[in-house]
This record gives sequence, C-alpha cells and structure tokens, in this order.
Amino acid sequence: MALRLYMRMIQIIRELPDEFKNHLKEIYASLREEPNYAKRIEILRNLLEYLYRARNDAELYSTKEITKVIEEEYMNVLDKIREEGKLEGKLEGKLEGKLEGKLEGEFKAKLETARKMKEFGDTIEKIKFITGLSEDQLKENGIS
Repeated sequence: MALRLYMRMIQIIRELPDEFKNHLKEIYASLREEPNYAKRIEILRNLLEYLYRARNDAELYSTKEITKVIEEEYMNVLDKIREEGKLEGKLEGKLEGKLEGKLEGEFKAKLETARKMKEFGDTIEKIKFITGLSEDQLKENGIS
C-alpha cells in the first residue's frame, strides 16, 4: 500500500493546485485503508515530507487538508490506545486478583497443614520442611 501511495504522490505532485488538491484527497482516502495505525501515520509523515520538498505551495495543502486528516488519525490512534490500555489494565487487574487469591489460598492451606502438624506433635523443622513456610511466617500465625 505504501509504495502505491508514494508512487501516486509522485505522479500528481506537479499538477495544478485544484487538480492536485482533488488527487490528494484520494490519496488520503486510500491511506485510511491501511489497518495498521502506526504504519498509516508513518506513510502520512513521508507523504507530507515529500510534499513540502516538492511543492512551493505546500502550505496551502497542509493547513487545510492535511491537518484535518492528521488530527483525525492521531485522535483515532489515541482513543484506540486509551481503550486498549483500559482493557489491558482491567485484564491485568483481574489476573493479579486471581493470582493473589490463589497465592492467598495456597498460603492459608499451608498454614492449616502446619497447624494440624503441630497438633500431631511434629517439630517446627519438619513443619517448615513440609509446608515450605519460614519460621517467621509460622510465628506470625501462632504456630511455634
């Protein structure tokens, strides 16, 4: 797609202002077909750079036509990034919550095992070895 748009820009760059403006609109419409936003913006940046180098009247097209397209593109990209960030944050939060819950559940199960072992007269060393809990963890939870 990029090559096609670059070639089209080269073809129309020397046209009269009205014709050039119409063809430029077609290029921008075609640019929206690119699904990758980052690539779309890169192509647009390259087209603008060429436009400024090749035409003396580039300001006429940049202030009206191009600025509008760029603003829309950037806003769309920013909105999409924000939405993806929100979704990612929600998923991350859910995963963290599940992981914390799982770890907390495992910790509670280890503590319960340690309590039962203590009731049956097992030594702290054996309890630490079997449960994987530290001596401090056992003391903090009343198992010593």
